[in-house]
Amino acid sequence: MSVAILALIALTLQTDAARAPRPGYEQLIAAVHAERPAARILSQDFRESRRGGARIGCGLIEIDGHIEPFSVTAIWDTPSGTVVHVVGVPPRPVQPAHWEINVQTPSRGDNDKDGDIDRMDRNYDVMRRRFAMIFCDTLRAPEGVVWAVDVEPNPDPAREARARALADQATALIFGPEVAPRE
Repeated sequence: MSVAILALIALTLQTDAARAPRPGYEQLIAAVHAERPAARILSQDFRESRRGGARIGCGLIEIDGHIEPFSVTAIWDTPSGTVVHVVGVPPRPVQPAHWEINVQTPSRGDNDKDGDIDRMDRNYDVMRRRFAMIFCDTLRAPEGVVWAVDVEPNPDPAREARARALADQATALIFGPEVAPRE
């Protein structure tokens, strides 16, 4: 066996040995309660991910009398090594490798804290609902419950077009211009 392969094996064993214990089911449910303290969990189901030892929890949650999907994930997060520096802004500290717990569920509230539950708040909830359903693709709305999963369009088409153009410009600045597909 070559020295390079032995070194890779040793590095892998060392990395796995240094990994903190994975959060248990109780910690994941506690994260859901912390995200939505007034909500009531109606069902929960956990499974192991096929990649990286992640743990995924799925279920239904009641928020202000409305039944919504939720997902909670524990994913091992390591620093990427890629650092983005913005001129005039101090760099964010690099976090050490850790278990990242993420909860996805709608809030059914004033997400942008502007005093009104409007289209932007509802669209934010649509995106959170979609994320929950991506991780938990077997979740279905109970009979008689309808989940909004389509983003509401901007009622001002001109403003929407300007916002889309600005978003496309920013995307091109970050990732480069769009390349035409090959035929």
